[in-house]
Amino acid sequence: MTRAEQPPVVTSTSDALAADSRERAVRALLGHAPLKRLWGAQLTGGVGDILALLVLVLLVLQAAFTVPAGGGEPLLGGGYRGAALAVAAVLGARLLATLLFGAVLLGPLSSLTADSSGALDRRWTMIGAGGVRLALMIVAPLWVDWTPDQAFAFLLVTAFLLGVAERFHTVAKDSAAPTLLPAPPPEGAAVRPLPDHHDALRRLWLRTGFAAVPLAGAALVAVALVSNLLATVVDWFGTHQAALASYAAAGLFAASVSLLYFLRLPAGDTPRPRSPLEGLRRPRTGGADRTARSKAGQTDKAGQTGKADEAGEAAKGADRTVDRGRTGAAPLLVLACACLAAAIAAAVALAALHTADLGGGPVAFGLSVLALTGGTAAGVRRAPRVLPALSRRRLLALATGLTGLALLAAGLTPDLTTVLLLALLAGLAAGVAANTGHTLLDEETEEPRRARTTDHLHAVVRLSIALAALAAPVLAALIGPHRVENGDFVLAHGGAAFAMMLVGALLLPVAALVLVRLDDRQGVPLRRDLRDAFTGGTEPRPAPAPNGFFIAVEGGDGAGKSTQVEALAEWIQAKGHEVVVTREPGATPIGKRLRAILLDVSSAGLSHRAETLLYAADRAEHVESVLRPALERGAVVISDRYVDSSVAYQGAGRDLSPTEVARISRWATGGLVPHLTVLLDISPETARERFTEAPDRLESESAEFHRKVRAGFLALAAADPTRYLVVDAGQEPEAVTTVVRHRLDQTLPLSEAEIAAREEARRKAEEEARRRAEEEAARKAEEERLAREREERLARLRAEEEERRKREEEEARRREELRQAEEARRRAEEARRQAEEERRRREAEERTRREEAERRRRQAEEEARLRAEAEERRREKQRKAEEALLRAEEARRRAEEEQRRAQPEQSGHSLRTTEEADAAGAAGAAGPGADPDAETRMLPQIPAEGPAGKPAEDETVVIPRARPAGPPPSRDPDADETAVLPQVQPPAPPASAAPGPDEAERTRELPQVDEEGRPRRRPEWAEETPLDDLPTLADELLGPQQALTGDDTADPDGPAGEDGRGGRRGRRG
Repeated sequence: MTRAEQPPVVTSTSDALAADSRERAVRALLGHAPLKRLWGAQLTGGVGDILALLVLVLLVLQAAFTVPAGGGEPLLGGGYRGAALAVAAVLGARLLATLLFGAVLLGPLSSLTADSSGALDRRWTMIGAGGVRLALMIVAPLWVDWTPDQAFAFLLVTAFLLGVAERFHTVAKDSAAPTLLPAPPPEGAAVRPLPDHHDALRRLWLRTGFAAVPLAGAALVAVALVSNLLATVVDWFGTHQAALASYAAAGLFAASVSLLYFLRLPAGDTPRPRSPLEGLRRPRTGGADRTARSKAGQTDKAGQTGKADEAGEAAKGADRTVDRGRTGAAPLLVLACACLAAAIAAAVALAALHTADLGGGPVAFGLSVLALTGGTAAGVRRAPRVLPALSRRRLLALATGLTGLALLAAGLTPDLTTVLLLALLAGLAAGVAANTGHTLLDEETEEPRRARTTDHLHAVVRLSIALAALAAPVLAALIGPHRVENGDFVLAHGGAAFAMMLVGALLLPVAALVLVRLDDRQGVPLRRDLRDAFTGGTEPRPAPAPNGFFIAVEGGDGAGKSTQVEALAEWIQAKGHEVVVTREPGATPIGKRLRAILLDVSSAGLSHRAETLLYAADRAEHVESVLRPALERGAVVISDRYVDSSVAYQGAGRDLSPTEVARISRWATGGLVPHLTVLLDISPETARERFTEAPDRLESESAEFHRKVRAGFLALAAADPTRYLVVDAGQEPEAVTTVVRHRLDQTLPLSEAEIAAREEARRKAEEEARRRAEEEAARKAEEERLAREREERLARLRAEEEERRKREEEEARRREELRQAEEARRRAEEARRQAEEERRRREAEERTRREEAERRRRQAEEEARLRAEAEERRREKQRKAEEALLRAEEARRRAEEEQRRAQPEQSGHSLRTTEEADAAGAAGAAGPGADPDAETRMLPQIPAEGPAGKPAEDETVVIPRARPAGPPPSRDPDADETAVLPQVQPPAPPASAAPGPDEAERTRELPQVDEEGRPRRRPEWAEETPLDDLPTLADELLGPQQALTGDDTADPDGPAGEDGRGGRRGRRG
């Protein structure tokens, strides 16, 4: 059972894609929620991207005119030329970004978003690109205010970054979209054949990208009107007319980001992304290759090895042949479509400059873009209904010429409203021409090569749009504004108007070339074709029969129609249909006689109108007696030739009007048209080689006649591509049959046998599903029973486990209580032991503390006693020294008085007195064996007056120092004089004990010794006090020690005396 014979599986996806229409297939994709969300994000982002580009054009124009007016440097030379070059620079920056990241760096960029090895997440890449574009458009209107001199450079950078972000978004989107495609319907679904989701997705993105341009123009118009309204309240919007549009673009980017944020993309590798310029090279032919290789295989089987080699060489040569289409018109059709796209792109690029020259603002600019692009979209949509009776090739030429004339008139007209209407007319004509050219190109190309040809057309169109959009402003800058006066006639236009006129004028030769090279109605006046097309367009369109299925096989003589009719009849009959095979002329008794007349060579002088009427008569009888009865029974009727043969042979081949021929045929058939018309296309030369019998009257016509017939067939197929299937009849018959079967597999209704088989299959499927449901129910019941038993066993096990766990817990609790009791007893015992040890430790510490306190007390008492004794000794020695000093001073004064009394005896007496004083001092300083009573003696008071009762002069007498050679003589204790005490020289301390500079500056303390006389270390608690550095009374009264002894050579920093302070007192004076 084939796929067509299998029962349908009704699902939402298969129902949505059941139709064979590509339009419905594209719309069906939007029924898938994730893909619809991605499409919504792409649409809003695409509209925002085009709107951002239009806003940047307006901003550079604002910078070009306002910056020099404010005293800034003119842009690119200033004036009109600078403004036009600034527009070209913005478009060039955007195109450069698209070229670099869309074609040159596409490989590395796509590897970053690959799911398996890519470093960037697809969803976050799209979100990041939208965020970057959002930030750029928020800041863009402010560059003119922030940095007027650098605003143009910042706007160029903005345009470039917008292009880069758009490429990142597009690459990530193209990688993520295939993962969101709905799953194909299961085997046996009602869809025959399976839908091509990838082709529908490609068409969806193509249409979305094209629809974004007119939508952006409409958005610019709406936002500009709101901005003008706000300008009446806020002056800033009046000076920044494009600011609100920029923020609107930012809002669209924000909406796109919000849609993408809630989108979840499944993982999975996707096909490689396609470059915008992929397919730029002209496609190579493949049909000849397959034919040649097939012939090579057949000759090889027959043993003709040489011919097989020749056929192989022919196949290799076919690989190097450029595909020019069935009639060689493919290159010219591609050129015409590219020229039309370039003309519309140039007009859009010039719209800002042109509307500014005519006094318009952003609103006029948006309306111009909307008229050009929206008109094109409307023309593409309505093209199949425009003059359906007119030859499609002539319609292409006429629409191209009308586009050129409209652009030429738009450049010449100084009125803005008229210019907008002419722009709309140019867009409509360009859309009709584009759709017609694309349809003709599809008819020129075989089905296997149609995808490559379409890719080639799209690549050429994209390149043409880019070059035209970039070159048009440059051309306007080179032309510049001009004013021509000739009397009352004044022609004053800017460079944009002249450039638009030039673009429109260049389209006229293209239209003429298409009309001359592609005309399939040569010899028939164009005026008559137009009149027939306009007058015949009011008739109702014929419709196929409501029952049955009508297939007409058309083509030139020798195309193999009879072979294909037999093959199709056998194949369809095998599917269970009632098949009626018929032909024209000659399917009825009357038709046979008419056929004999029409095809007889002797009827060569038959007039063209009579020939047409005879064919119409045969067709009328044929429809009434054969076709309609069979179709009413629900049979499949296959007719060898039908109305199209009369239109092609008598209309295109003869000098009759095809419209009139078609009208006569429609009247004869009652408007009955086939459900499917299979056109077997073949060149007349190849068809003539297939003739095996003597040619009839029509087969004997010239090659030119058959070429016109072929062109007439192709024109009919181009006018209604949904009803026609054009097949290359130069292939092998089996290949042709396969193509036709593929199309019938989509459109042919199911036969009663197929319906019965489908019902049987559905019944079996239902029984199988019911059986599986019962088995599933039984299996689930068994699983539930086993699950219940398992749950019961588990419950018992859990109960036993719970009981065992409780016993173990009880035992563990009892053991824990015993352990805790034992632990408490051990802790109590340990606490008692620790308390006892603590008590003993505290008693020992208290005892040690008392002993230490007692020791410290005794030590303190001892140290206090020693300090008291040392202080007492020091004071006693100080007292004695002071008394000795006083006595010496008194003796000196008395000696001075005695000297003044007795001058003559002064020297001797003084010497004697000095010796005695030295002896007395030595005796006073003697050891403990000296007489204590003779230690200090009161000297007689010497009067204060000198000799002769005069007071003593204020002078100082130096007493010579007495140094006795031997031991001092024993002094009489009763001697009434004061002896000078000798200087006590203490022993020199060791070198290590020499006082430092800090010790010489403070009063030494008394040495401390223990009971055994050893020096005792100074306790750490004993600190020096400020009283240690205070001078003593002797220091204040007597001065330094050198003054007393008269020893000038004594070391002022010498060691201290016995009391430890002699050194310091000797330095103070």
